[in-house]
Amino acid sequence: MSSKTRLDRAYKIAKRITFDDTSKFILFSDCHRGDNSFADDFANNRNIYFHALKHYYREDFSYCELGDGDELWENLSFESILNAHKNVYLLMKQFH
Repeated sequence: MSSKTRLDRAYKIAKRITFDDTSKFILFSDCHRGDNSFADDFANNRNIYFHALKHYYREDFSYCELGDGDELWENLSFESILNAHKNVYLLMKQFH
């Protein structure tokens, strides 16, 4: 299947989110969550990210992650990333 076909299909079935002047969104990108090893760029910022997410959740924001959230290139399985940042993922799940 061509890239164009896949992109066209993704566009057609994408969830549509309506918004107005009262809508609140938080956009995150390039979090690079890793396995909490020395190479984990997210680890040093985990606490501030977690507390910011708690604030946005309490204030009824909609969470949008634009890409590069998890370091799946550097880690063989998502399980190691999940275990390293479980509290973050549990909080993110509340936005769903």
